[in-house]
Amino acid sequence: ERNYQAYLTKYTISEAGSWHANNMVLTTETNMD
Repeated sequence: ERNYQAYLTKYTISEAGSWHANNMVLTTETNMD
Protein backbone atom coordinates (compact mmCIF):
# COMPACT_ATOMS: atom_id res chain seq x y z
CA GLU A 1 0.00 0.00 0.00
CA ARG A 2 2.73 2.46 0.97
CA ASN A 3 4.83 1.61 -2.07
CA TYR A 4 1.81 1.97 -4.35
CA GLN A 5 0.94 5.35 -2.82
CA ALA A 6 4.51 6.56 -3.33
CA TYR A 7 4.47 5.40 -6.95
CA LEU A 8 1.11 7.06 -7.55
CA THR A 9 2.40 10.32 -6.08
CA LYS A 10 5.51 10.27 -8.27
CA TYR A 11 3.43 9.46 -11.35
CA THR A 12 1.00 12.28 -10.61
CA ILE A 13 3.83 14.78 -10.13
CA SER A 14 5.59 13.68 -13.33
CA GLU A 15 2.35 14.04 -15.32
CA ALA A 16 1.28 17.29 -13.66
CA GLY A 17 2.97 19.51 -16.25
CA SER A 18 1.36 17.93 -19.30
CA TRP A 19 -1.99 17.62 -17.53
CA HIS A 20 -1.88 21.29 -16.59
CA ALA A 21 -1.07 22.25 -20.18
CA ASN A 22 -3.98 20.21 -21.53
CA ASN A 23 -6.29 21.63 -18.88
CA MET A 24 -5.31 25.19 -19.82
CA VAL A 25 -6.08 24.47 -23.49
CA LEU A 26 -9.50 23.08 -22.61
CA THR A 27 -10.20 26.07 -20.38
CA THR A 28 -9.17 28.46 -23.15
CA GLU A 29 -11.44 26.72 -25.68
CA THR A 30 -14.33 26.81 -23.22
CA ASN A 31 -13.83 30.51 -22.55
CA MET A 32 -13.87 31.24 -26.28
CA ASP A 33 -17.42 29.90 -26.66
